[in-house]
Amino acid sequence: RPTAYGRARPGHQEGAGPAIGFDSHQIQRNHRGCGHVLVLMNTPFSPHVHRLSAAALVALVTVAGTATASIPVLANDEPADCWNGGPGTVGMIEHPTEAEAVVLRMSVGGGFVPYEVAFVEQNPVFTLYGNDTAVFQPASTQEAITDPWAAFQCVRLSPEQVDELLTFALEEGGLADADEMYPHPFIADVPFTTFAIDVAGTSKVVSVQALGFEDAPDQEARAGFGILADLLADFGAEVDGEQPYDVPAYEALLTPWWAEGGAEPAAWPWLELTLDDFGGDEHARFGTLTSEQAAAVAEVPNGGQIMVPVATPEGGLLSLSIRPILPGEALAGGL
Repeated sequence: RPTAYGRARPGHQEGAGPAIGFDSHQIQRNHRGCGHVLVLMNTPFSPHVHRLSAAALVALVTVAGTATASIPVLANDEPADCWNGGPGTVGMIEHPTEAEAVVLRMSVGGGFVPYEVAFVEQNPVFTLYGNDTAVFQPASTQEAITDPWAAFQCVRLSPEQVDELLTFALEEGGLADADEMYPHPFIADVPFTTFAIDVAGTSKVVSVQALGFEDAPDQEARAGFGILADLLADFGAEVDGEQPYDVPAYEALLTPWWAEGGAEPAAWPWLELTLDDFGGDEHARFGTLTSEQAAAVAEVPNGGQIMVPVATPEGGLLSLSIRPILPGEALAGGL
């Protein structure tokens, strides 16, 4: 098993052009797993990255193209207001309106990572659903790889805000004319940043390997992808009124314990569950936990957590990893 991994978060070159409808500027931000190496167990880390960011999602643009006002993101008085099963509202840009339909999504995963990390990385960083709700994961504040990842947040957008975001993704972000695949010809063990978009006339998935690497080909296209990735990876900095997403259930992965040291294992925490309730074999078992069941071994809400030591009823030792199940998601049951 590897004992360290590098999870590159999306980034891009300095000098990319300004975004229409957004105030682009250079900033330095912390992003979880951005261009650093995380050593397993209890090694602190401090991720830093210097990138160009599209900062003002709420800028309203006149016909002449100048920012004249700010559109406040719809504030939610109650967390329950953040998500409902009703349809969304179409503004100027046609898109699916079913609650669980994916309109715009960004995921980051792959590369040289432990199996448990790949399991948690199945969750997208950002999703805009058909009901005008954005569900996103803030930058992590982990001090160790075994700490919980940041809990997902959600916010309801107005039709005008959805139009603005989709226009930016298609035009300045480059998704309208993007190819399906942008590999790096010389590097195999770095993550892919994957965008999915489904709007009138454009329905595609775009995968970009090694986003932010200066020696990668297609730098002009990658610059646009990087600006879009910056915005979506730190979406909480662009909106107001976000609320914690109420995760109804978690997918669980049980694997043999392979790390040395660490926390003392918890006794088997579920009287109502046995190992037979987790499908698979001795190498990997998968199951579903309610939020209450997940709370028996981890902090909830939880954006994902790996390598929680759990003792089996028979006296064995397993590693438990969990990830939140997001709207419309089919369980992986394997990688």
